[in-house]
Order: sequence, then C-alpha cells, then structure tokens
Amino acid sequence: QTGLALTETEAPAPSDSGTVSSRPEYVDEEPAPNSTIFWVLFAVVLCGDLFGFMGLLIGVPLFVVIYDLIRQLVLYGLHKRGEDQLVADYNFIYHNPDEERAAKKKRASALREARKKARDAAEAEQQEAQQ
Repeated sequence: QTGLALTETEAPAPSDSGTVSSRPEYVDEEPAPNSTIFWVLFAVVLCGDLFGFMGLLIGVPLFVVIYDLIRQLVLYGLHKRGEDQLVADYNFIYHNPDEERAAKKKRASALREARKKARDAAEAEQQEAQQ
C-alpha cells in the first residue's frame, strides 16, 4: 500500500539533528506496476474508442499477444548477443522469485480448492439423483 505514513501521535517527529520535520514520509510496500498494465489500459482506450465494445473484446487480447511477442523477441535478441546478464539483472530488480513462487502456490491452492468444491457438488448431485 502506497501512502503517507503517520506516527502514532500523528505529530511530526524530531529528526536526528533534533529539529522537527514537517515533511511526511512516504511508504511504498509494493513495487510500481509493470508496463503490462499500461499496455492493457492503452488497448482499452484505443480499441474501445475506435471499435466500441467489440474493440475491447478483440483489442485487449491482441495487445497482450503483441506485447508478449515483443518481449520474447527482445529476450531472444539479448540472448543471441550474449547479454544474458542484462536479463538476469532485470529479473532480479523487477521480478522477486520468492513473491512469484508464493503467488504460484496461492493460485495452485485456489485451483485445487475450486476443483474439490466442484467435485463435491457433483457427487452430492449424483447422490440426490440416486435417492
């Protein structure tokens, strides 16, 4: 959550030099959104404006595919030129592997739960139909 951090008393705290600072401190716990969000919003605005609702349905998936193709081409070009360290640096800065693993586990867990609920509901329906 990004926002202003207030002290417990909501009063300015003295700094190390003993003076009171009236400037708020900013708290930024989440990284800035990646460029994918920008391109999705761009697709919504552009295709929605040009082609209406059908533009939204076609434009967003089209822009996502185009974005991914360009990203893959850039990665391929960097790999071919031997610039693998640039890719590693980018992934280290913008993609935290621990967060990605946690998100992947969370998605897998949610998918397992949804499948279990669907299976239980189907079994209950079959039992009701047999009775």
